[in-house]
Amino acid sequence: MKTLRILNAVICLTLSSGSLWAGDIPVLSLSGNGMLTWTNSFTNALFTVQWAPSLATDPTNTIWSASWTGLKEFWTPTGVTTVPVPMFYRARCFPATVRLGDAFFDEASDQAAGNTYQVIPASGTNIYDGYGDYAGYTETDVFQLGGRVAGVKTVMFHQSCTSPAINTGDYWTAIDILGNLRLLQVVVSNTVVYAASPASTPPITLPSSVLVGQSWSMLGIYWFTVTDTNATFQGFTNLLKIQSVKSYDVDYNYYQPGVGEVVKHWYDSPTPSGWRLRAP
Repeated sequence: MKTLRILNAVICLTLSSGSLWAGDIPVLSLSGNGMLTWTNSFTNALFTVQWAPSLATDPTNTIWSASWTGLKEFWTPTGVTTVPVPMFYRARCFPATVRLGDAFFDEASDQAAGNTYQVIPASGTNIYDGYGDYAGYTETDVFQLGGRVAGVKTVMFHQSCTSPAINTGDYWTAIDILGNLRLLQVVVSNTVVYAASPASTPPITLPSSVLVGQSWSMLGIYWFTVTDTNATFQGFTNLLKIQSVKSYDVDYNYYQPGVGEVVKHWYDSPTPSGWRLRAP
């Protein structure tokens, strides 16, 4: 039947560079014994050391990398090969204000993404019309930016429906510094059924990137699997299709880039039913 809904938000990374260029995180030294040292501008943050083969006149135009993929297991048909190798280094900072379990969140965690499968509608509201067994019913989702759960700024949406079979619920989500959307709090019929805490890692509702066959669980209740990234369903095209399994109940949620969730579908008897985004 009804699955937890999925939102998305945008992550903003604070970039500070070292090496030859001044920044908020100056590199103090790169010694001959292979030790890179810098000064931390944040007391609670994650860092990635990046490298570049050269520095452009404008450091913002330098191509930095944190991957060795291009330098291993590559094939070349010629007798002489030239590849870029690390010559300059910098520290990239992910300023985390809150740590919940193994997840870090920054001050941009409540922002909405602009070109993803999950967006906050301009009006702040999405309206779905029921079909099948739920024909004639309407579900309304009202989105709100802001508000904090366990110290993290969130996106909250309030779900209500004219069908008595669907409980009223409030869901708070935030995106971590790696781009994973996580669930921080659930309130159903005025009862808190889940709340994140510093001692536990909030579950992922949608990973930063999705691939066909990718699976993840949430709260030990739901199992999500990406079954298609270019699906067509009920007049909508170019859809992300996610299967949601709860006990023996199988549902499907469809998301369109730049629009968000457009269809929820389940195979309850006697008639397949669900919700469809109302045309603007």
